[in-house]
Amino acid sequence: YGVENIIKINTMVNLHYTIFSGISGHIMLTSLFFVVIFSGVFFRKYYYELFWYSHHLFVLMFLAYPFHGLGCFVKTNSGVCLPYYSGVMFAPILLIYIIEKIMRDLKPLVKITEVSFYSNDVFKIKCPKGNLIYKPGQYLVLKCNNISKNQWHPFTISSSPSDPELEITIRCLGDWTYKFRNLLTNT
Repeated sequence: YGVENIIKINTMVNLHYTIFSGISGHIMLTSLFFVVIFSGVFFRKYYYELFWYSHHLFVLMFLAYPFHGLGCFVKTNSGVCLPYYSGVMFAPILLIYIIEKIMRDLKPLVKITEVSFYSNDVFKIKCPKGNLIYKPGQYLVLKCNNISKNQWHPFTISSSPSDPELEITIRCLGDWTYKFRNLLTNT
């Protein structure tokens, strides 16, 4: 390596790891890499927890994105920094996500009134409908605190809107649904 190459390498290291743009860019790229890797059908089907937790790295990406424009990576010919205000674009999205998470966690818990097993891997649960208004084909998300306090899983509503109770038919495919079935059989 000549002196020119050492200077170029030193400049690239400084560019990537000493300014906001480089550090935040690497944080965003690394978090997006893990989101994409664990998005495959294999992880969604057999290791849902890895899929779920890795997908929440998008929060890290959204938090790093506003800092990406602070490093003065883009300059005019005269050397004046041209910051771009990327945080303004993602602030509303992050705010909507936070509000949705808070609203979801404030919902009251619902007791399961009946469990019917069709086979070893397919079962139906019934619970009070409350003030839930839905249309045929819609889904809801379930959380079981005994399995995980953070995970919400989507399931299609299998009852008619005119039925007095809400019915959800569940087929065991991943670790969470098997744990949920085992929990219901033991109670």
